[in-house]
Amino acid sequence: WSFFISEILITSFSQFHHSNIKISESLEKKLRRYIMTPFLHWGHHSFKDNSRNKNFSTTIIIWDKFFGSYHEPNHKDIEKIGIPEDDGKNIFTLDHVFNSPFNSNK
Repeated sequence: WSFFISEILITSFSQFHHSNIKISESLEKKLRRYIMTPFLHWGHHSFKDNSRNKNFSTTIIIWDKFFGSYHEPNHKDIEKIGIPEDDGKNIFTLDHVFNSPFNSNK
């Protein structure tokens, strides 16, 4: 049962922080002290180097704070989010998908 419940929670949190839900700024600031919110996670998908590859947590943000990957994005950081072009290369090739975790320090 514990596995089943944890999977429900992780999936629910993941759906929440990948959503486009607009939360009032005051509530967002309160929530982001403890859990991963859409605003915090949008920074993870930013084109800006100072935000991208930060905020990996799925549920509580203590892990990002503990491992030094927590970043409080600002609105400039999340103006453009998505997958940055990789020097015009097709980044959706099987080779790139398998090798990209080993080349993440670009």
